[in-house]
Amino acid sequence: MSGRMMTIREVLEQMRPEGTFEVDRAVTPEELASVFTEDRQAPWFVRGLVAISAWIASLMFLVFIYGTNIISSSEGAIAFGAVLTAGAVLLRHGQGKVPFFAQLALALSLSGQALVVFGIGDKTHFAGAALGAIGLSVALIILYPDKTHRFLSTLIAVGATWAFVYDRHVPYGTHVLVIGCAAVAGHVWNYESSLAAGKREKFIRPLAYGLIVGLFFLLMPTTAPPHIWTTVRGPQTWFPVTLVLAVLLLLLEYHILLFHQALKKMRLAALVFLGTLVLALASLKAPGIIAALFVLTLGFHRGNKILVGLALAFLAVFLSAYYYNLDITLINKSYTLLAVGAALLVLRFFWTNVLDINEKEASHE
Repeated sequence: MSGRMMTIREVLEQMRPEGTFEVDRAVTPEELASVFTEDRQAPWFVRGLVAISAWIASLMFLVFIYGTNIISSSEGAIAFGAVLTAGAVLLRHGQGKVPFFAQLALALSLSGQALVVFGIGDKTHFAGAALGAIGLSVALIILYPDKTHRFLSTLIAVGATWAFVYDRHVPYGTHVLVIGCAAVAGHVWNYESSLAAGKREKFIRPLAYGLIVGLFFLLMPTTAPPHIWTTVRGPQTWFPVTLVLAVLLLLLEYHILLFHQALKKMRLAALVFLGTLVLALASLKAPGIIAALFVLTLGFHRGNKILVGLALAFLAVFLSAYYYNLDITLINKSYTLLAVGAALLVLRFFWTNVLDINEKEASHE
């Protein structure tokens, strides 16, 4: 075996027969360079800051519009918003490589969408505005060539769907939406290599990130104290969501163990599956914990630091809320923390021994 490093073209040629890389024609060095330079010029945190600045700019613009009474009717708001949105799409297609015009187009698009949605809501009702936001977001995911905008459009679509479900009092609508976001996001990230091949990468990854963030925000109401949530919306039963998310986590763990050929290690597989079931039963009223663990497992499996960071941040939020909402005294909460800490130390010792035993068995074979 020679020590020569493989070139990018050789790696792609080996990936193509395996089905992990799809391309309709030969990839030129210039196209490969453009892909890598685009990622280097616009890291994810820079795109996030651009998105925040665009929201602020659009808010200021809307305040100016309504403060000067330029628009006096819902029809005018819809028409002016549609013009702004269409102009933003054309500007992004024409001058999108210039950072200033890219930010300007993003702000114009968000402002136009807000005007259209507010106009529809004023003309019809709240549910009509939500449906308008969903349709507009889906259309712009296809038409607007920007990853940040597609991420935001996905978030808006998820939020608008929740608003429609909430306004129409759809039974278990939020539960179905949470499970749908988790299932679709899990499938996309699990098969990211093949799904995001070629030009589809510009669509798939923003949508996948948007579904993950949307999933966490849909579960944020579960962090509120029970009496507050009951006052706002009425009694809600979250344990079916926890059970379904636990099933999705178990399927993901099975897939990972199968991928790494670790299912033959019975003690390791049993520890993983039983530990997941115990966590699910302990957090029946806190589905956010299982959702965060699901995303954390996806992040580690895919080697995605952004997913891992998001999962850890929201896991801390959900665990803190779970501890705060425990209907026990402070002294009992302290005893609970001590018991959980001791159980984790024992679990770590047991886990290390299991792995050591399996390694010794593999070395003897």
